[in-house]
Amino acid sequence: MCCPGCQAVAQLISGSGLDSFYQLRTGFSQRPEPENLDAGYAIYDDPANWQDFVEPLDNANLRGRLLLGAVNCAACTWLIE
Repeated sequence: MCCPGCQAVAQLISGSGLDSFYQLRTGFSQRPEPENLDAGYAIYDDPANWQDFVEPLDNANLRGRLLLGAVNCAACTWLIE
């Protein structure tokens, strides 16, 4: 594997008996509804939690920084960004 992230996902898929998922599927997987997807990340929207990872760029924009270690795969990096 190219990085621990890819290895962890491959092990999860294999360990769950889903090795043939991509070979057997007949269509794309359904995406979760946005309100369900975003619910777990609401903590990052609260300005009270920003002091450690958000910096203002100008009057209308902010930059958030999160540390993700041991990611060496260009595909993983692209997905994260």
